[in-house]
Amino acid sequence: MALREDSFRRLRFLAESGRLAVAFGRHDKAHAIFEALRSISPQSPVGHDGLSELAFLDGDFESSIALAKACLTLEQATPCSSAMALTRIACATATNGERRDVIESLDRAIKMDPAGPAGEHARLWKRVIRDMWTRTCSTQPESSEVSTQ
Repeated sequence: MALREDSFRRLRFLAESGRLAVAFGRHDKAHAIFEALRSISPQSPVGHDGLSELAFLDGDFESSIALAKACLTLEQATPCSSAMALTRIACATATNGERRDVIESLDRAIKMDPAGPAGEHARLWKRVIRDMWTRTCSTQPESSEVSTQ
């Protein structure tokens, strides 16, 4: 079902308000906004993605991964939203050192939105994670696993 233009604007305003609340550290407000978005538009990835980001920021990586995976299955998921979800899955997975899964998720994200903001975001995280592993581990993943494409 297509949203009317005024309904779309209201949902977009809520989404932007949620992102601002996150940026200003108002996780309680952001959580309420993203839960409302998920309730109002359950097939949109916006509410799920916002809740996934909050869980990640709060250190609840398991919930963050579950919510990001849910984003991938939604009717209104776009290549950009799917790439962002895969990037969050990779970043949350990187906390337990599962290198191959991390790199595979980031590579999938880059392929889903190669010229867009989500693909660039995934490339950035791939470099950051590779650098983190280089600094903290005596053994590095195979070079094919960490290429920055």
